[in-house]
Amino acid sequence: MSLGAAPRRHATRDRNRLHRRHAESRHPDAHPRTRKGRPLTILATDADLGGIRIAEQLLSVAPEAQLLDVGTVPHDPQSKWPHANGYHAIERAVDGPAAPLAMAVLDRGYSLEQELLIIEAVDACLTEWSHLNDSA
Repeated sequence: MSLGAAPRRHATRDRNRLHRRHAESRHPDAHPRTRKGRPLTILATDADLGGIRIAEQLLSVAPEAQLLDVGTVPHDPQSKWPHANGYHAIERAVDGPAAPLAMAVLDRGYSLEQELLIIEAVDACLTEWSHLNDSA
């Protein structure tokens, strides 16, 4: 069973966990900052051609943003796609601002567009930031 087929209560529980985490971090000093002192922007898109294109547009105006790859969290592998199905367009994106995401999608050989994976990737990023912040 893929994560996309998970019962709705799991998605609600995960969203609630992220909302609680966000509410706990509303103190201005609790937000992660870039090296230049600006608030850190985290981009979490689907790991497919559309997500790569969205990431490229966002990175063109927020080049310091941290781009997440939802494929880095545990997930059920998907069917490999035929090369003619968006593969070549993703290959052309490896020289663009979202190159790490494009290369990760090409390396996996399949796209991921699952809301639960995005929630888990953001949660993992926030957990990592929290641990780094606690040790500082």
